[in-house]
Amino acid sequence: MTKPPTSLDVDGRPIHIGDWVRVAEVPPTVSALPRSTINVFRSAVGKTFQVEAFDRRGYPELKLDPKVPGLHTIWVEPQFLKVARRPARYSERFRRILEVYRRVYGHYPQGTSKDRM
Repeated sequence: MTKPPTSLDVDGRPIHIGDWVRVAEVPPTVSALPRSTINVFRSAVGKTFQVEAFDRRGYPELKLDPKVPGLHTIWVEPQFLKVARRPARYSERFRRILEVYRRVYGHYPQGTSKDRM
């Protein structure tokens, strides 16, 4: 598995798993998607979400519930996000998520900081 490219936010700051990011704007590429998907992205703008993982392109995975109604997960080009805060330690909830991931896949997601466990 190749390492995904480093994801940098709108200000050029690196984005890491566990960071809280704010969706700064709807990426232009979303305009080609169905109206319902566009509405989900619009609903996410201005809100903060914790980065759960990265896809192979380096796009952060954001689970939008409960802040955006419905069960939605989106992957956003990092240049349309802004790092809001970087916790010194992962929350208990997030550590449980990472542990489930490790049990299923045999390793932690790429970009996980062992120092924050």
